[in-house]
Amino acid sequence: MKRRKVGLLGCLLATCCLFYSTELSASAKEATDDITGITLENDMRFVVNREIMQGYSEGVYQPFTEVTRGQFAAFLARALKLPEGEPKFSDVPQTAALAKEIYAASKAEIVNGYSNGKFGINDKITRDQMAQMIDNALVHLNVTRTEAPLNFADESSISQYFKQAVSRTVFDGIVKGYQNKNGTYEFLPKKTATRAEAAAFITRMIHTHEDFIAQGLDNQPVPPVQEPPVTEPKPELPPVDPHEGHLSIMGNSSVSAAKMAAYVKAKNPNAQDIDEIAAAFIEVGQIYGVRGDIALAQSILETGWFKYEGSAVTPDQHNYGGLGVTSNGMKGNEFATVREGVTAQIQHLMAYASTNEIPKGEVLVDQRFKWVTRGKAPHWEDLSMTWAMNPNYGTRILSIYEQMKK
Repeated sequence: MKRRKVGLLGCLLATCCLFYSTELSASAKEATDDITGITLENDMRFVVNREIMQGYSEGVYQPFTEVTRGQFAAFLARALKLPEGEPKFSDVPQTAALAKEIYAASKAEIVNGYSNGKFGINDKITRDQMAQMIDNALVHLNVTRTEAPLNFADESSISQYFKQAVSRTVFDGIVKGYQNKNGTYEFLPKKTATRAEAAAFITRMIHTHEDFIAQGLDNQPVPPVQEPPVTEPKPELPPVDPHEGHLSIMGNSSVSAAKMAAYVKAKNPNAQDIDEIAAAFIEVGQIYGVRGDIALAQSILETGWFKYEGSAVTPDQHNYGGLGVTSNGMKGNEFATVREGVTAQIQHLMAYASTNEIPKGEVLVDQRFKWVTRGKAPHWEDLSMTWAMNPNYGTRILSIYEQMKK
């Protein structure tokens, strides 16, 4: 009888071990690589999954190794799937491992060589050079380029040659800078870049292009610029309201939950929980008097069409507005359910747009509600440089909304 019990116990243990090993096998590979847990893990996984960046061996990607000009040119060529080009640099023989990618990027006018005819294939790439190549890549993709004011504490150290590219990539949210203890930011133009930092630049570049396409802004004819006629000076007009024509965050939704969900599915058929999410934005938005339809457009921007590729949050966090992601690498707040995550985002929008108390009977779930200066951003356009440090953040949300309501 005793032997029989021992045998039964052994079978149970064996079954448990088999089940446990099966559960672990799916994540074991990821858990043992050298990018798990790093600040820019999501960006690294994004470029690795798209075969833009390759590992050195199984699970070894060396995220903190410095990147050369040749390697970064190769990353861009793979990301954009560029056609081959003609040899032109004296230090890049056709037999070089990265020659094909470097000449592809050169043909597309994304990379340039030095005045001595060399490319500098093994030179460590600097942040200003990365910004220039990224900007050239977006020009190649016909993405409209817009400059943002540069407020870096070390702006004077940015070469005039690179300044326009840095300004444009700041506008796109690709370049973010390093924060000092006194709250100012530095660009550090001559700092060399690691593989993880290169992955972040390329991931954001791809998302910028995808957002541009999604908003239907590509291939639009540019109207000719006409010089205004010379006229006599007119009497001084009263001051113009800077918020005139802006769209209020508070108000009623005009797009149905079904149409919102269908809009997302057209871009991402596998969007997790999207029907429930869209319904929650309408229902919770109505309770708080916040435009739930435009709030969903904000979530599309924050999550990359609910694909979460390169995003600081994951689907299981139910964080659709990047709440709590105050710097690169932070995972942000987590919420137990779809409705709780939507409610937190709606509450945060209400905090920015209004000084009203939350509706009676509602529970405050937004962990950062108390840190907002109430009523400082009543319009969606006002969220630029407040909710996100991007001067075009609010207008990008509204561009998505305009497409969604069609």
